[in-house]
Amino acid sequence: MTAAEDKPPTLGRARGAELGTRAADAQKKTKQNLKEHGDGMVETAMGAEGKRKLQIGVKKRVDHCPIKSRKRDVLHMHYMEKLEDGMEFDSSLPRNEPFVFSLGTGKVIKGWDQGLLGMCEAEKRKLVIPSELVYGELGAPLKIPGGATLAFEVELLKIE
Repeated sequence: MTAAEDKPPTLGRARGAELGTRAADAQKKTKQNLKEHGDGMVETAMGAEGKRKLQIGVKKRVDHCPIKSRKRDVLHMHYMEKLEDGMEFDSSLPRNEPFVFSLGTGKVIKGWDQGLLGMCEAEKRKLVIPSELVYGELGAPLKIPGGATLAFEVELLKIE
């Protein structure tokens, strides 16, 4: 299986085109807000080179965590994927089928390989992933516009 086949599934062409338009609109809004309100609103998410950085937020902590995720662990995850404007465009939850992959081996986007390290079973996180750690400036045609920042809500169900 290739790295592309092991990434979270995405929607069909018609829905993807609509999402691409909405994502482009959301990016324009964000850029307009920056012009109107200054760069301070995203200052904490910027790295030394002026690039946006991966943001990791814990939504649900686990009291007892004997095992934390590490490179090469096989993870079983539920996820919900959103564009910057908050519009959901993919989720494993309605399918009730966890996404299974090997962490830190390049099988998923870089933002997941980095943002899911040290996670406990039953923990939930929110990842805000800049374009360079997702699909880059090219995006995923008909689904994700180039340069898009994506937000994921993830839950680790099982570590193998």
